[in-house]
Amino acid sequence: MEQAKFSYHVFLSFKAHDTGKTFTDHLHTNLFRAGFHVFKCEDDDEEEDKIDELKLKLKKGIEQSRMSVIVLSQNYASSERCLYELVVILEQRRNSGHIVLPVFFNVDPSDVRKQKGSFGKENFQIVNGESHKLRDWRNALKEVADLGGMPLQNQADG
Repeated sequence: MEQAKFSYHVFLSFKAHDTGKTFTDHLHTNLFRAGFHVFKCEDDDEEEDKIDELKLKLKKGIEQSRMSVIVLSQNYASSERCLYELVVILEQRRNSGHIVLPVFFNVDPSDVRKQKGSFGKENFQIVNGESHKLRDWRNALKEVADLGGMPLQNQADG
């Protein structure tokens, strides 16, 4: 793939409330300092009248990125935006070889794979009876956990 096709080196998918001011902020800063162009959306606001516009922006950001780092944290699966990003990222991986690096931040990868704890289906916000979304989200969580990745535990020394 040609670099000219990409506007960004990395797309960061994360729940801002969980990691936006800590791990993800440090990761973004260090990638930027190293010369990487990073797409980072900190909008945890999921107002219905803005979600379609936001989804278009996110999809374009993913398609214009060479790779994605997915920071799976305690509240990641409670966000329709995060789950939307996850589904699009994995579609991009299957269709065009998009590189994906999952980071399991203070979560057990097996909880993601088996959808236990905060990744259980009872935590997904389903609106208007759109059960196909639930199926897509569950499949995407299993798929990303099966990729392996980097388990990280927050420590007092950062």
